[in-house]
Amino acid sequence: MDDGLSEVIGFILIIAIIVIIMSLYMTYVVPTQGRENEIEHMQDVESFFINQKMNMDSLWFNNQIGIPFNQNLQLGTGGQKTAGTFSVFGIMQPIAATGTASVNNNTNATLTINGIWKGGTLTSPALLGATQVNEPNTPFFINYDTGSSPTNPYQLLLQSTKGDWSALLQVQKNEYITAKNISFDIDEISKAVTNLKIDENSELFVTLTITKNDIITLDNLVINSDINRISDIVTVNLLDEAYGLNADINFPFAITYQYYDSTGPISITSPFVAEGFSDETYKSSEIPLGGLVYESSNNYWLNQKYAYQLGGIFLEQNNIILPKINPWIRFKESFGVDYGSGPTSIVDISLDLMSVTQGMSSITGADSVQVSSKILGINNSISATPYSSPGSASTNRQLSKFRPNARYLRIEINHPPDNNLAVSWKQSFEKIFRDSYVPSTYYDISLKEDTPGSGSYTGVVIDFWGVHEDSAVDSTAGPLDLFIDYSQIRTEMSVSSTLNI
Repeated sequence: MDDGLSEVIGFILIIAIIVIIMSLYMTYVVPTQGRENEIEHMQDVESFFINQKMNMDSLWFNNQIGIPFNQNLQLGTGGQKTAGTFSVFGIMQPIAATGTASVNNNTNATLTINGIWKGGTLTSPALLGATQVNEPNTPFFINYDTGSSPTNPYQLLLQSTKGDWSALLQVQKNEYITAKNISFDIDEISKAVTNLKIDENSELFVTLTITKNDIITLDNLVINSDINRISDIVTVNLLDEAYGLNADINFPFAITYQYYDSTGPISITSPFVAEGFSDETYKSSEIPLGGLVYESSNNYWLNQKYAYQLGGIFLEQNNIILPKINPWIRFKESFGVDYGSGPTSIVDISLDLMSVTQGMSSITGADSVQVSSKILGINNSISATPYSSPGSASTNRQLSKFRPNARYLRIEINHPPDNNLAVSWKQSFEKIFRDSYVPSTYYDISLKEDTPGSGSYTGVVIDFWGVHEDSAVDSTAGPLDLFIDYSQIRTEMSVSSTLNI
């Protein structure tokens, strides 16, 4: 009897030990496995967003309009990635994490720019045409008048006052023959060919020849092959790196010019003169930014939220949003063109707004989803209204390509009430300015309240005026010291289940 009792007690003790071990396993091992799974999964999510940015940048840089690419994103852990002793039992496995991937358009931007715009009656404002360059890597634009006669186009000779280089712009003609240019008659009986006519096509293009220290370094390089008629004005950035005038020449220098036709030197409008511009302040219509967002629902690790927006990557955790990679907005100060009063401090501003305009969708779960993306187009014009007439109809406006072209810039980022998001945008722009070594006296960043005094923020406002602190957003009195290069990269993104593919 005692033997039977001892066997029962021994069996109960074994069961108790197993239960204790399994309890300890569930208490300590399973959460550890779940935590490791979720950390590894969030690292995969981060890699996905970095790849997303790199792929979108590659499509943009290579002008691949309408070319789609797809990536798979795992929404959750899908169970376990690490196996333990009791992993064969479902109850002993970590609970699968889930997540939500979505494409939204709840954020937009508006731009207010005080500067020089294409179109208008302004002729040769003093700050558009310069005749001296003070340092390399400074855009210097020449307006080359190709002439009014197809048989007698103009040539333009530009020379440095230092005497160490010259540039010759001229129109050349290329004649060629295609099958459409050949016509003839055939006798039906003798098959003899009569009335043979061959007409030549002609193509006009602009070439550039550079001579440095009496040596031709660039010989008849075609820089414009889209001249449909003579009398076009062709704008050329003479200090484009491709032409080689940034190296082996003396700075600063002034430039002289002379036009020629077949009869010799002629006197026409200066190539430094600009026509057809306006000096105004315009405020853009709302520019949709949109974005691709992933939000985790973890069981053992911190919840994180990744967002790809405006070409940058943002991470949110513990109610704090930090920019992992800044948006495609750049500021760079330099001393460039002399407009008669000494070297001018100019801030070059690249506003490349990567915006999601189509393809809104959202999926929640633990499975894999496919994110499809493509670039729909690139806009260099801005749909805007005059700042002084906010109720008027908007028109497409384009900033002048002359440097500088603006004196004031205001960027407004707008979104639904979200204090953390507003602060993150503020921090992102502060980081952009720090990384660009822009003095704090050049700009101001403020949070945008839903209603004054409410403490509820719906965005951020960035005012940038450059070196002249007295510049005003709506005044044309101050000097131009900004060069704004604007583009909107319109994209389409969508999220779909891989189960349906």
